[in-house]
Amino acid sequence: MIEEMFSQEPAFAGRMNPAEGVNDPLDKCMVIREIQDHGAPQVGGSMGKGTAIGDTDFDVVVFLNDHEPPFRQRIFDKMLAALKTVRGYSFIKKTRYSIRFKIRINRLTLDFDLLPAQNLLDHAKHSSDMARQQAVEVRHRMGNFARPSVFSTSLAEQTILFMKKKPDDVVKVIKLARHWNQQIRIDEKVHGRSYMVELVAAWAQKDQPVGSLFERFVRFLREMEDFSNLRIFFGHHYCKFSIPEDVWKQTPLVMDPCNPYNNLAEGITPDVIENFQSAATRSLAMIKNGLKDVEDLFFATDESDDDQEEKYDNDDVGKFDDKHGFFDGLKREYECLMPGGRYNY
Repeated sequence: MIEEMFSQEPAFAGRMNPAEGVNDPLDKCMVIREIQDHGAPQVGGSMGKGTAIGDTDFDVVVFLNDHEPPFRQRIFDKMLAALKTVRGYSFIKKTRYSIRFKIRINRLTLDFDLLPAQNLLDHAKHSSDMARQQAVEVRHRMGNFARPSVFSTSLAEQTILFMKKKPDDVVKVIKLARHWNQQIRIDEKVHGRSYMVELVAAWAQKDQPVGSLFERFVRFLREMEDFSNLRIFFGHHYCKFSIPEDVWKQTPLVMDPCNPYNNLAEGITPDVIENFQSAATRSLAMIKNGLKDVEDLFFATDESDDDQEEKYDNDDVGKFDDKHGFFDGLKREYECLMPGGRYNY
């Protein structure tokens, strides 16, 4: 089955069509199920969720029957053997959880992360509600394992659907938050950083009036300014009582809305927290004191004025894919909201 999955020519080309209405094909996650009829791959990740802002890698989650995590080496060996038959394939590295590789199609090179996951459902019985039923089964299975994190990829479908259901006004501020986050220089690895920032941006709009995009972005910054005290729990797909006590007591807390064992802020060092908070404080101060240009908020926030000016001279650095006109909209809103040249948030 795995060999068949990667025998398409050119590699993945026929299996990676963007969702209807989506124009950027470079930030997706396909969910491929190993079921009798193979099924149709679902476009997910940042593109599937509608939060893509530029070029990233593809996350390909392969749901396997009759295999349980942690997956044995022979599973990865089969995947690697199948990948080697694909035209344009080049290996990057293997981790305990995934295979990283590139595919070159003509002049286009795409980066991939291939992650195995366990399929816990009978497709014939649950085809109309796969994501929810799969997540229910996974969370039940997690409770019986010492390391429930090994099941995280098996929740991929529900994770995608959680964000896809967010209204457009929330998705827009999430995109801005993602780009703002990318400008913060953090020297250490923060696992799930982009997803965590997405959740903070979504949480900042919870039970709030829609307001302007600029106001929604300020709400996000205020949450990030108080990152060390965050307590985020959406409660959509599981109740508070499903969260282990040792996880619930952690602060900051940014609970994965689909995984009651995963606090995305767990283990974040004080230095990283300080980076987030100081960057948000600087951005809010820039807003309050009057911006020369709204785009100033989306250049690296830890650089000198000379470094900032140098970035303006290089059109390829630090730029946001503004095909949706976000900056123009922010500029108009900012001009309306700042009487006397100041915005009082």
